[in-house]
Amino acid sequence: MDQDYDALSIDEFCDRHRISRGTWYNLLKANKAPRFITVGSRRYISREAAEEWRREREAAAPAEFEAGCDKHRAARAKANKAKSRVRETAEAAAKTAKRP
Repeated sequence: MDQDYDALSIDEFCDRHRISRGTWYNLLKANKAPRFITVGSRRYISREAAEEWRREREAAAPAEFEAGCDKHRAARAKANKAKSRVRETAEAAAKTAKRP
């Protein structure tokens, strides 16, 4: 990455880090965005803040990945349990329908 800047606008930061503006706002909302300064109505991210943010995100990545996996596994288990209940209900209904 070029080191020819002292601060990046939000759009420049997003471009350099290959994230969308929407992702930026999601990070901001989750308190995971880099520190920034406001000049007038514009926000800028210093080189140091961008570097710090990258280090923090890299350090947090394994834990966030595991949390995402756990969340996915829980959702999958819930869906499988629901499918099982539907199957059991259908089987019970089929048995009841076969009785004379």
